[in-house]
Amino acid sequence: MRLYGPAGTGKSAIAQSIAELCHKSNLLAASLFFSHAAAGRSDESRLIPTLVYQLCLSMPAIRKYVEDTIERDPLVLLRSSEVQIRSLVVDPLSRALLDEKDALSFHSGPKLIIIDGLDECGRAKVQCYVLSVFTTAVQEDPSTDIVPGRQPS
Repeated sequence: MRLYGPAGTGKSAIAQSIAELCHKSNLLAASLFFSHAAAGRSDESRLIPTLVYQLCLSMPAIRKYVEDTIERDPLVLLRSSEVQIRSLVVDPLSRALLDEKDALSFHSGPKLIIIDGLDECGRAKVQCYVLSVFTTAVQEDPSTDIVPGRQPS
């Protein structure tokens, strides 16, 4: 789902309310709210590490796969966003789905990732880059059922 409209119309408030409701219902896997008004909250380099940390907390089945990746490549968090999302999000999610005992807890766990305020994240070029990274990762992996701006089918 994508919320859009002019500045000041309450999109972030709606996203925050949805995040809170989903958290209470154990549906929220991760969230990030960009803001140019708060120090450090408009830096796109924090997006994937923040999401990975939250995903590991909300979906324990992927934690061991993320840890394996970091153990094999301790510098993975310094690599490009494409490499980070592939190595730390998409691959661990895919591996958890393939493991029979992990897949059970995975399917019953939280599913929603909320990213709000992307327009407050640097220049338009950076915003397009972030969207491109997620779109490419999703399109390359058929096990994921997420597409930015669209509800899962």
